[in-house]
Amino acid sequence: PLSSGGVSTTSSATLCGSLQACIDNAGAGDSIRIVGDEQNNPDRYTPINEDIEITRSLNLRAARGIDAVFAPERSLRVNLGAGSHTVRLSDLSFRRGGVEVNDLSTVDGSLIDLQRLRVLELGAADQ
Repeated sequence: PLSSGGVSTTSSATLCGSLQACIDNAGAGDSIRIVGDEQNNPDRYTPINEDIEITRSLNLRAARGIDAVFAPERSLRVNLGAGSHTVRLSDLSFRRGGVEVNDLSTVDGSLIDLQRLRVLELGAADQ
């Protein structure tokens, strides 16, 4: 599973125990890049076994060549309050999960940019 070795950021939150911890510690507009989770034997597959919530402007993507896959039934929620926000998500895969967006901004508007996201229907529900 994703550990502090599996995430790099443009903020000072580079040593976090989970992806959600990195997101929680990132500043508005920071970028979080998911990298390989194994230092000694990288296999390019990085499982994410947690539900994720983004509440501010943020860029989240897998590093080039990394297969960042959310575990079965896990999802990512973009839950933005009032104001203008920009959230960019790219190069992520979900196994029987997905992305939910709640944007409460009514005047300023927000940009939610989704690129190269995959939703996979693999295996039975209990796998």
